[in-house]
Formats: sequence, structure tokens, C-alpha cells
Amino acid sequence: MKNRNVDFNKDVEDIRVIHRKCLSVINSCTTLDQILNAETYFDLALVYLYTKYPNKSQWQSHRKVLTIVKKNIDMFLTLRRRQIRKH
Repeated sequence: MKNRNVDFNKDVEDIRVIHRKCLSVINSCTTLDQILNAETYFDLALVYLYTKYPNKSQWQSHRKVLTIVKKNIDMFLTLRRRQIRKH
């Protein structure tokens, strides 16, 4: 990955695909056990993305996008967990 060309638009699209998959998995949850599994899925997706886009100068714009994605999914997980508890 050292000599990899940075194609920001393609990389952001890859991040969006993973983001949508995480949201889909969370949205499909109907029990708290499923939410716990969705959290694990999300954690693994983050590990993959943080490994693919390390905290180095050429990846800083990617890391900013990842920060926004992480906050978004964390918030969605929290909201979904509350919805499930109410039912």
C-alpha cells in the first residue's frame, strides 16, 4: 500500500458502500442481541477502514470522512438500541 495512488472520490465511494452496509445491518436488528452483533460488524468495518486509510498525511482527508461516518453510525446504533428497548 506504500505506492498506492490516492483517488479520493473512489475511496469515498468505497467508504460510503461500507457505511450503507453498516446502516442496513443496524436497521435490520429487532433484538438487543442482534444490535450487539451489529456493533461487532461495525467495529470490524472500522478496523478495516482504519487499516486501509492509516493515520498518515496522504490519508488525512479520508480520516476526516471516517470520523464523520463513525459518529453517524454510533448515533444510529444508539437510536436503534433505544427503539428496541421501548418495544
